[in-house]
Amino acid sequence: MFAYLLAIAGGFMAIPGPNIRAVLMDINESQARGTVFSALTLFDDLGKGFGPMVIVFLITLFGRRVAFTLTYLLWIVSGTLIYQLRFHLTRDYHNQNIIPGFRRAF
Repeated sequence: MFAYLLAIAGGFMAIPGPNIRAVLMDINESQARGTVFSALTLFDDLGKGFGPMVIVFLITLFGRRVAFTLTYLLWIVSGTLIYQLRFHLTRDYHNQNIIPGFRRAF
């Protein structure tokens, strides 16, 4: 039952990727987009590179089932961080006149 819950959660975690890119496109001026998207790509690629290494390390320590369960639970951490983004976006929307390089997107 827990595996099905994690599988459903994994499906929901596919949603934020395109949304994060759209938010970054909307809230950054064109001069800053290259830097912002290069940082996003860097961390995305680091996750793709180090993720399998972490899985292999956890498999050697705990076994396959526990290792994948632990890594799926990291989606909860990721989802929580993305959820917290909504509070920062609201605050940034109200403070956008004092933030240099920030433009009104709404």
